[in-house]
Amino acid sequence: MLNNMKISKKLILLSFIALVGFLLAGLLIRYQLGNLEAESKKNNLAVENLSQLKSILIGGFMVNSASAIYALDPISDKPLKTIKKGIKKVEYFSNKNKVIDKKVIRDFILVAKKTLKEGTKNKYLTPSDIKTILNVWRILKSDIFKKISILKQKAEITKQNYQNVLYNLYLQIIFIIVGVSLLFLITAFFINKNITSSINSFQKGLLNFFKYLNKESSNVKYLNDNNNDEIGVMAKVVNQNIIQTKNLIEQDEALINDVKRVVNLVKDGYFKQTINKTTQNQNLEELKIIVNEMLETIAENVSTDINKIQTILDEFHGLNFSHRVPNATGKIDTALNSLADIINKMLIDNKSNGMTLQNSSDVL
Repeated sequence: MLNNMKISKKLILLSFIALVGFLLAGLLIRYQLGNLEAESKKNNLAVENLSQLKSILIGGFMVNSASAIYALDPISDKPLKTIKKGIKKVEYFSNKNKVIDKKVIRDFILVAKKTLKEGTKNKYLTPSDIKTILNVWRILKSDIFKKISILKQKAEITKQNYQNVLYNLYLQIIFIIVGVSLLFLITAFFINKNITSSINSFQKGLLNFFKYLNKESSNVKYLNDNNNDEIGVMAKVVNQNIIQTKNLIEQDEALINDVKRVVNLVKDGYFKQTINKTTQNQNLEELKIIVNEMLETIAENVSTDINKIQTILDEFHGLNFSHRVPNATGKIDTALNSLADIINKMLIDNKSNGMTLQNSSDVL
């Protein structure tokens, strides 16, 4: 899979993994923070309800205690003020509280207000009044203690839940960080290995190609261009150039070998030769054309076979002027044939003149 991806996409994949990891961590933290917030609200509500119940308990205690004091000492109106404050306290916090039994609180407030009214009006409280207020106070107190016990249990559970959520959040964050880090490192390792392997393979193939160019090696190996990344694309381009260069070198070698063949024939005296091989190397191709033109010029101006000229010169040296260059095409071997004809004609004329002089001498 990595071999078919470009390096830029591999790096994007690495960044994407890190980004997804951070997003997952963020979403999880957000979710767990929501849970923490919910547990915190529950805990705050429980604490608030506990505080309100304690305030109601204090208010009820004020009403009950002040009523008993007023029954014993009706002269002072201070207990009545305390009862009034207690009733206000109970009313205020009972309206805010969501857990207290509304019927119980209404009964208590009703009796407390009646007790306050009776005390204010009659300037005393009867034992029956005290007993009534005491009964509703006991019912209220019992309900408050039950609610406080329940709220404490809920607060403890909420606190435990809060700690559990917080602990789970820590664990999940650690697991996500470790997991994302491992995935990131593993992906980075394989991407790095893939890129390094491609670079090493490219370097090895390129050095081998240079050895071929420098004649240090007779064989050239193509680069691994199976990957579709940037290095694979470069390898494909290099392989195309290797093919072109290899073909050019082989053409040059074939042309040089053909030149060697022609040179060896020319050394043996055979000038009617042509270099036939071709190459895409413009300089060598121009040199080939120049050499072919030179050989053609020599063949035209001298002879196609210098050995024939050497033979006729040797014959001339032996005073044999009857020998001719067969199939003479060059200017020199044609001229030598003409020279031989002239010498032969001159010799025949000299011979004829000599015989004429001999005959004239005999007559005289």
